[in-house]
Amino acid sequence: MARDFDRPVAEIQIRIAVLNRHTTLGIPVTEPVDKFPRGKGRCGARTRKGTPCRARAMPGKTRCRFHGGLSTGPKTREGREPIAKAQRRRWARWRSLARPPD
Repeated sequence: MARDFDRPVAEIQIRIAVLNRHTTLGIPVTEPVDKFPRGKGRCGARTRKGTPCRARAMPGKTRCRFHGGLSTGPKTREGREPIAKAQRRRWARWRSLARPPD
């Protein structure tokens, strides 16, 4: 009595194709999907290559830290003054520590 091995092999191949999201004929199932999704907190800005940026957007922002998600710092005199004051204190302390004792 001869066994027919082609049928079980074909069934296994069909199951594998279905698990790999192919049709029974071996043709891939195509679904229209956006290749670079903008949602889920992604930046989406265009890179130099022309593809959308895939980095996460900053919390509460729509862009990542490279494409405008972070602050560029204070622009007004009132905003810059505390930073300048802190820098003056820092350098004064550094000079006092760097100077050899008399």
